[in-house]
Amino acid sequence: AALARPLLDLSGWQLLPGDRVRYFARATDNGPRPRTGRSAEYALRMPDASELRREAGELLGAAAERLDELAAEAQRRAEETRDLQREAAAARPQEPGRPGSPDPGARMGFEEQEELRRAVEGQQGLTAEVDALRAELAALQQAMEDAGQADPGLRRDLEELRRLLEQIVGESTEERLAELARGLQAQDPREANRSLQDLAKEQEELRDRLERSLEQFRRAALEQELRATRADAGELADRERALAGAMKEGD
Repeated sequence: AALARPLLDLSGWQLLPGDRVRYFARATDNGPRPRTGRSAEYALRMPDASELRREAGELLGAAAERLDELAAEAQRRAEETRDLQREAAAARPQEPGRPGSPDPGARMGFEEQEELRRAVEGQQGLTAEVDALRAELAALQQAMEDAGQADPGLRRDLEELRRLLEQIVGESTEERLAELARGLQAQDPREANRSLQDLAKEQEELRDRLERSLEQFRRAALEQELRATRADAGELADRERALAGAMKEGD
């Protein structure tokens, strides 16, 4: 048996919103008496202008909800990191003669090192989700432009929101997280304490950036909903005028 993965490239077909493409697959074997099989027929429909506008508003609304969830998750992780920092400090051997000071000769335990590693990976996961949202906005903008529906207001909002997400997770954030991950190898309790402090600070700053951007996403979603409503009303009025004209000519 052979597995074929054909690619149907529609980029050069100049399809318009509302167009429909029907397709099926046919295959013939190379036996002495060739047999041909055919798949069921499928239909691919290009969304019309109204659907694209509504989809854009829904995506922006969903992105705002996800940012709210990520901000709450960043807050929760920051609290967990602060707790981990206090627990690690309490369990760490003290330097002889200096109560409250960690023994410089002590080594970070395996469990403590694993907890710190998981905390760093969790923060990296949050930044990856922000990057995924930015990619979704870029895909939406490209889809609107390909369909000839790149509303100037929507394009401006999408570009602004993409820049905002880039600022939330910039190269400096990724570099700091990478540095924290490298610090795990030191197994130095004092270095681990600093890493936990830095990580908690990074988590709190991410929460603050997400919360500041949340209102802009909500406003963009509302504005897109209003734009879509106005555009739909305009298209309906155009159809009604065209229908009235056709009926008048028929009289």
